[in-house]
Amino acid sequence: MPVLVTADFVWSEGETHFSQHHYRITSYVYDRQAGRYVQRDQYVTDKKYAGLDDENDIKVLAPEKANIIRKLRNP
Repeated sequence: MPVLVTADFVWSEGETHFSQHHYRITSYVYDRQAGRYVQRDQYVTDKKYAGLDDENDIKVLAPEKANIIRKLRNP
């Protein structure tokens, strides 16, 4: 099953552009009948992930992979 997953930061009051953020994880699965991806799940991370003040690359999807797979298997 083809899956597309995005991570978009959730900007809370008092946070700067480069500070740590929670992320909204959205998962889409390919619907062959419709010929397009459809949203299957969405959640906001419990953890805040480091921003560009602390890291050169923002890594959210790899640490969230187990949660994403669990949510896709158990909708």
